[in-house]
Amino acid sequence: MVVQLEEAELKRGRNKLINKYAKCPLLILDE
Repeated sequence: MVVQLEEAELKRGRNKLINKYAKCPLLILDE
């Protein structure tokens, strides 16, 4: 059960990063 919770947290964190960078694709291209 703990492992499932950790996986859910990782997934949520990854989605947050994806959403954050999806909003500024130009910043990624510039880097």
